[in-house]
Amino acid sequence: MTQDEIFAAFEGDRWFDRNHAALQQYAPDTDIPLQLIDLYHLCPQHVLEIGAANGFRVATIATHYGASGVAVEPSADARRDGATRFPHIQFVQGEAHAIPLHESFDLIIVNFVLHWVDRTRLLQSVAEIDRLLADEGFLILGDFLPTNQTKVPYHHLTEHIVSTYKQNYAAPFLASGLYHAVGLLTGDHSAKVLHGDVEEHERVLERTEVPDRDPDVVADADQPTHRVDREPHRRLGPAALEEPPVAGDPGRGEQDPRDRDHPPRDP
Repeated sequence: MTQDEIFAAFEGDRWFDRNHAALQQYAPDTDIPLQLIDLYHLCPQHVLEIGAANGFRVATIATHYGASGVAVEPSADARRDGATRFPHIQFVQGEAHAIPLHESFDLIIVNFVLHWVDRTRLLQSVAEIDRLLADEGFLILGDFLPTNQTKVPYHHLTEHIVSTYKQNYAAPFLASGLYHAVGLLTGDHSAKVLHGDVEEHERVLERTEVPDRDPDVVADADQPTHRVDREPHRRLGPAALEEPPVAGDPGRGEQDPRDRDHPPRDP
């Protein structure tokens, strides 16, 4: 079984059972994705969260902004709980690499999920996220960001070999040339303070009190290189992608050599 299949079959329900009590203590004022939405004055109207548990976060966003919200989650127990608590949210059974949706969203949140994705399905997951994000939409990623890629055994499962993988998950999106990095927040794991001037082995986003997928990640943190990345990324529309100059085109002509090293402009 792949890691995705293990989480879909039973570990997703186990995770929800272990963290159910913490989810009841969700505090929107201390939630980093919500803080990023407010900081950058986003006004989402159609929001998707992948790995949404019982939909606590996307429900808060939908209520606050008058948006429609969709929660994708493999755990049946989490979806049932969320459907009872947040009837205004659409719950969808799915995994990051295979999401049975066809509409596009102006905001997608993937918060402490990709480090669990089976490596054979990571690029599929990136493609699915990109497929569902509208042009000019925003993607908020939250995950560990060590200097070197890190693989850590997942200690909650002893009957299966499962690992968590810490790496720069923004990289494949930015490498596509379709995304613009809007912001980055990092924090100190020990001091529980958001700032970037910390030693590498302590650089992590403080998420202890926030009831998302982070409690298990912190429990898994047996390695010293743990850093967390929170980046809202904007998906560029076709108008933002510069076309190469066409020789002899009187409307455009040859590219001015002084402009060749200039980065693409934001729309």
